[in-house]
Amino acid sequence: MGDLERNILGYAQSKGLVTGVGDDMFRIGPVKFFTDGSAGAGTAWFSIPYENDASNYGVRCLTQEQTDELTLAAHRAGYQIAPHAIGDAAISMVLNAYEKAYAELPDPDRRHRIEHCGWHVPEDLARMKAMKVIPAGQPTFLYYFGEGYYTIFGSERPQHCYPFKTWLEEGLHPSASTDCPVTSPDPMPCLYAMVARKSDTGKPLGTPQALSVAEALHLYTYEAAYGVHDEERKGRLIPGQLADIAVFDTDFFSVEPEAFLTAKCLITVLGGEVVYRADMA
Repeated sequence: MGDLERNILGYAQSKGLVTGVGDDMFRIGPVKFFTDGSAGAGTAWFSIPYENDASNYGVRCLTQEQTDELTLAAHRAGYQIAPHAIGDAAISMVLNAYEKAYAELPDPDRRHRIEHCGWHVPEDLARMKAMKVIPAGQPTFLYYFGEGYYTIFGSERPQHCYPFKTWLEEGLHPSASTDCPVTSPDPMPCLYAMVARKSDTGKPLGTPQALSVAEALHLYTYEAAYGVHDEERKGRLIPGQLADIAVFDTDFFSVEPEAFLTAKCLITVLGGEVVYRADMA
């Protein structure tokens, strides 16, 4: 945690707890700090106001100078960084800080991320590509919060949220996750949202951004591993990688996306050992 009032970065660094330290079961990840709130609550920070309140641009948690300071401190200390940023103004501010950090200390494979990265302006896509910034989005937000996006943004802006297909095609290594405990840890709504691009009430959310089943699984496996520098150890079913496998009762490639939502895990393998087996009675 690297926020202004609750910052343990110095303590963690003094104990040698830098990104990557640990083992297969527990490892130190990136530094996180908050730059804005959430879209569903109307607190994500945007450059244009919310549709349902022309006076509301969201909540800016940090100034540019504060963001620069937090980013530089973590970057200099060798950490990967993963700030929370959902609105386009917050995302731009984080990218400004990354540009300054990389200018001072180049490190082309640090893989700094932007957690959520919900809405960004088109020109920031090029900046993300230039710095190899990873957009770590949550498809589960589309599923659970998509209906609410229509309420606060109108019908047009929800079509531009979390552009996973664009990110993937542009080589940004987007990952997929649930943001548990904000939403359920169940991966099925995530897979459904990436392929169907619909909320739990059926609202469409940028259907041109729909992924194939193979692409959606790729984001949840390989790209998730890439986001933590682990793509050589996990994320694929190939010799030499960790034997962590989940077996489901559903062939995701032969059913409609709606069937994902009722899929059940039959077997879980951890390190080559079966640690869960469903009751087949």
